Formats: sequence, C-alpha cells, structure tokens
Amino acid sequence: MCLLKLIALNQHQKKLLVIRQDEENKEKEQDSQIDTKHQTPSQMASEKIISELEKKLNVLYAAKNSMPSIQIQKQINKLSDDLKKEKQSLKWKRQNAEYQRKHRTTKRTKFEEICHDNPDIKRELALRDSVGRPSLNVDQPWLLKAIADIAIIESAADAKRRSQSIRSVKTLDDLTAELKKVGFTISRSGTYLRLIPRNSSTIEGRRHVTTVPVELSRAQADFRRSHIDTQFAATTTRYLETLASILGPT
Repeated sequence: MCLLKLIALNQHQKKLLVIRQDEENKEKEQDSQIDTKHQTPSQMASEKIISELEKKLNVLYAAKNSMPSIQIQKQINKLSDDLKKEKQSLKWKRQNAEYQRKHRTTKRTKFEEICHDNPDIKRELALRDSVGRPSLNVDQPWLLKAIADIAIIESAADAKRRSQSIRSVKTLDDLTAELKKVGFTISRSGTYLRLIPRNSSTIEGRRHVTTVPVELSRAQADFRRSHIDTQFAATTTRYLETLASILGPT
C-alpha cells in the first residue's frame, strides 16, 4: 500500500510540473502578444485573475483525482463560479472596447467630413493634416512680408549692386522687437533664421530654409559715407580745389 501511495504521489507531482510548464509557456506567449498591441489595463487585470483561478483549479482537480474529498469539491465549485464570472466580465470589457473603438472611428470620420466641407471651422480649430510642430510660416503666413517691410526702412542696397538683397541697418534685436510690436510671436533665433545667412555652406547656414532677401549689415563704415551731408561736403571740397587751382599759389 505504501508503495502504491508513493507511486501515486510521484505521478501527481509529475502532472503538476507539466501543468506549471504549460502555464508558464502560455504566460510567455501572452506577454509577447501584449507587446505588439495596445495596452488594455482592465482587460489585462481580468486575464491575470482568470489565469490565477485556472491555476488553482488545476491544482484542486489534481488533488481531487488523488484524494477525493467534499471540501476540495466545494472549493472547485466556488472557483468555477468565480472563473465563469470573471470570463463574462472580460468578454464584456472586450465588447465595450470594440464599441468604443467603432464610436471613435465614426466620430472622427464625421468630424473630418465636416472640416472638409467647412474650411473655416478647420481653421478656427487650428487643425492640421500633418503631425508635429508647424512652422511659423504656416501659423503666421505674413511673417516674411513683415520682415521685409520693417527691414526696408533705414536700409541700404547691396554694396556691389549685384543682387536685390536689402542690407538692414537695424540690429537683430531691433528687428525682433518690431515684429513683436506688430503682433508676431517669434524668438530672436527664429528671426535670424529667416534672413539671408552670411555663409550658406555651413551647418548654421543650411538651417535658413525659408528666407527673405534681407541680411544684417556688418560693422563697417559704409553708412558713414551715406550721411546726408556727404555729397555737400564732397562738392564743397572739389569746388575749393578748383578755385585754388585757378587762383594759383599767389
């Protein structure tokens, strides 16, 4: 009899080991599937409870087969009821998630149709067709024209007259401040990136994608020659030189 009991216990332990290995394999498969889909915390919690209940039931069924008793049967009945309720709850959660997904899809489709038929609504809601932060040129389409209009005041032409670019007398800070006064929201670096770079082959120069024909003036004496009295002084000097040559040294 003792030998028979030992054999039965060994067989029971082997069954439990096989059951545990199967359950571990199932858990690994579930984890790999969860990584490839959207996370559903409520459904995952129910699935975890179901897995634990099934484990307990497997252990009780194995114990019942080796040593039948009324207490084990009562536990099996209770766990079976809990397992049935939890499976129903999981089924309802999955159905509810599917209903919500369909509702969102329908709502999004109707919303896109309304925005397509009424561009003003789309503009008021600030909706865009692409993701990510939009360029300032999209949000503020008159920005480039405003930069050119502000820079052309107190400006100078290109030194060699070979291009139509405007050399702004204003500093970068002054230009940014003027833009903010007009109502544009832009940073100092944002203003600089919309001007002609000094060297377009550099990494910094390549960032100047959308620009206006305006460049900052370098610190030099060009504007001293463009003073309002420059021509008068030059004419007076030439006149005096001519007069001195006529009168002679005497």
